[in-house]
Amino acid sequence: MRISLTLVCIGIVLFLLGGLFFPVSSMAGETVLYSEDFEGSNGGYTVTAAPGMLSGWEYGTPLFGEGVYAHSGTRCWGTNLDGRLEFGTDGSLTALPAVLPPIITSERLYVSFWGFIKVDGMNDRGQMHVSNDGVNWQKICDLFYTMEGGRNEAGDPNEFGEAKWRQYVFDVSDF
Repeated sequence: MRISLTLVCIGIVLFLLGGLFFPVSSMAGETVLYSEDFEGSNGGYTVTAAPGMLSGWEYGTPLFGEGVYAHSGTRCWGTNLDGRLEFGTDGSLTALPAVLPPIITSERLYVSFWGFIKVDGMNDRGQMHVSNDGVNWQKICDLFYTMEGGRNEAGDPNEFGEAKWRQYVFDVSDF
């Protein structure tokens, strides 16, 4: 199985991605198939922008302000690591395709990442898409709902407007 992931930001003030993991979970435990912490490199991720828009995505050390830092180590991917996003930002960050093994019915395949999300109003959002061919993409979450008083995928309540690192986990077994 081959799978690609992309994160899309539209007007997000700050979105930091600190690590991406593909664990396989079964009754016997968990095996990590792919892991990237972004300390040694940018992971080979690609950045694109919608036509006529800015991408906003950068790789490096966050310098945005007090309390903004990489999840582990000093480097991560983020949207404008040293300030607010410019108007007209609509960009995507896409991971390299990962070749994943076939799984049996008692196994599940997940993608997990740490995200630090701080929004600037109700028009801001982030989305996560998955593809098994790199051409046709399916949205698996709209991060808007986890930014302002929503719930993360584990169902944990967020405090309204609080920006902090949270782990997001999505089941991608059906892709």
